[in-house]
Amino acid sequence: MAWYIIWMLLASSLGIIKLFTLALLLSAPDYGHYVAIFGLSTLAGAILSFGSVERTIKLYPRFWVEGRNSEILADARSVLQKLFIRFISLGTAGFFITYLDALPFNWIEVVYLCLLGFASACLALFASLFRATSLRRALQNYSLWRSALACLLALAAGWSMGWIGALTGDILAASITIVSAIFTLRRLYSKPVETLRRDRDINEKQAVENGHGSLYIANMLTSSTSMADRALVGAILGASSAGSYGFIMLIPQVFVMLVNIVSQYIGPLIIKFTHLHHQDESRISAIGMQGAILAALAVLCVIAALAGQHLPFINQLFEKFTISDAALIFAGVIAAGQIYGLIEFHLIALDGEHFILSASMLATALLITLLVVGAIQHILSVEYFIGAAAAARWFQVGVLAWSLTQMKNCS
Repeated sequence: MAWYIIWMLLASSLGIIKLFTLALLLSAPDYGHYVAIFGLSTLAGAILSFGSVERTIKLYPRFWVEGRNSEILADARSVLQKLFIRFISLGTAGFFITYLDALPFNWIEVVYLCLLGFASACLALFASLFRATSLRRALQNYSLWRSALACLLALAAGWSMGWIGALTGDILAASITIVSAIFTLRRLYSKPVETLRRDRDINEKQAVENGHGSLYIANMLTSSTSMADRALVGAILGASSAGSYGFIMLIPQVFVMLVNIVSQYIGPLIIKFTHLHHQDESRISAIGMQGAILAALAVLCVIAALAGQHLPFINQLFEKFTISDAALIFAGVIAAGQIYGLIEFHLIALDGEHFILSASMLATALLITLLVVGAIQHILSVEYFIGAAAAARWFQVGVLAWSLTQMKNCS
């Protein structure tokens, strides 16, 4: 497990290195443009899945322990076909709409957004396929190959062609990763798997088929505040502010990376064990320990960032993006709140997707309310945006934790 964490930490850190280095290479407005398009593309990939990718999070691990490999691959091919048709349709429509000046993007940006969005959706689907196998080495190789290519090609193209070059590098890296993953997955899923359980009652089947709808809407609400936020800041406060916001939010992104490393391996195991009726009485206490560790790391990260303002070279970055102490502290609060991802996996395993949806809806409503109040009071700023996001995220964590406790008490 230790080597797995180290390997995945290396793979995930390359994404942070890519964003940090691009912040050095690009001007604040160009960096803001890059993170805005990148975030919107990722959001488009999530939206156009219409729940098909979310459905695989629980379905594929359960099918795997039942030895239904061929059904997993058939389902994945169907999802890929649907994604391709949807993005072709979106790109075609967007291409013609740009000539009516009805979009804030030109046709080149629409093409890039669709290509990167499709690639993002495909990579999320393949990640679900790798996670279902619980084969650490395969997941490690996929993650490292994906991150290394994106870091290398995006930085090389970004250095020579600016923000549009960085996006080109991202698309090329994703394309190579997708082709490589297809061959690897065919080999993995061709091997026989020991069948552990095949008896599923009607209610359990319905939970698999219906739960992804709630999870999809919940992810859309959460993603809209964590992927489209840079574009929103840019639209309201300008590209330079979007660049500053994107740079500050690298701190929470580091913690998204840490939580993803743990959840990519532990999450499918939780689903499989619950599916096999293996009881885990320490579920909630383990989450509490993980949350405490995450909070301690967030405090250390913020202290390091505050100290970095007084170090040579690093202080130039803080001056370039106009970073305040308050913004760093709020970013640390958001970082500690990334524990919500682990809590969601426990709820998914217990067929509690409706609780995840409720938490996302309430948190999104709180965030919108805070932003509306800020707009009315004319106090919107980068710090206000981050502070509002921090309040909404921890409200979401509270609702999820309460929901998990309720489900455990009822089981």
